[in-house]
Amino acid sequence: MAEALECYDKAIELNPESYVAWNYKGEALHDLGKSNEAIMCFDQAIELKPDCEEAWNDKGAALAALGRYDQAIAASDRVVEIKPDVEAYNNRGLMLYNLKKYPESIQSYAKALELSTTHPKTWYNMGNSLKKMGKAPDAISCYDRAIEYKTDYDSAWFEKGKALDALGRQEEALKCYDKALSINRKLAEAWKSRGDALLALGRTKEAMVCYDEALGASGGNGEIRWIQKAKKDDEERNRQLLDPTPPEPEPAQKPAKKSRWAFWK
Repeated sequence: MAEALECYDKAIELNPESYVAWNYKGEALHDLGKSNEAIMCFDQAIELKPDCEEAWNDKGAALAALGRYDQAIAASDRVVEIKPDVEAYNNRGLMLYNLKKYPESIQSYAKALELSTTHPKTWYNMGNSLKKMGKAPDAISCYDRAIEYKTDYDSAWFEKGKALDALGRQEEALKCYDKALSINRKLAEAWKSRGDALLALGRTKEAMVCYDEALGASGGNGEIRWIQKAKKDDEERNRQLLDPTPPEPEPAQKPAKKSRWAFWK
């Protein structure tokens, strides 16, 4: 990536008015996590070519990466003005979703689907917005459409399972989690949700196996780490049910004599 940046810098040096070189440099910086520097490059590209929809789109993505969603939506609006296609409306919907403006995001997704009803990402994203609004049955219909056009869409299978879980339909949810995991066995959240569904069905031992898989897939990070504590607590409860006698206390040990030089340690 550093070599690519050097090439873009050389191209800009040879032709400072090349909006393409400025935009490519911005994309390279964005990929390196340097979103602020990337935005400056996108702005330069836009100054040279105000209707460059790639630069506006990339700028929106960089702004979103910085959590500046209001500005990202403004950039997405400009993309829609220049080139009102499926991706433009879908990306705008994602920005609105991140701002928790779920009804507005659905309107944007609907615009995208007017242009193409076979766009799986848009169906999936609309499902997520509907689920956030508590409309699980409608969300499931959207996930089904996403899966219809992309059968190996692991995230869609997983989110469909979550929506079914929310409706208390754990057996159906398990089938969705199984499908998601058959596509991507490292989907930690799917293992966790599968364990939760099994636990709700009273299948504790199977749930514990899923939690172990979730820990392995996540590297023990984030929310998944709490599963380990819950698993240990459950094992302790089971032990007490089998053997209610409390364990013998360990004999008290005489404290070791401290050295008078201990304060140096």
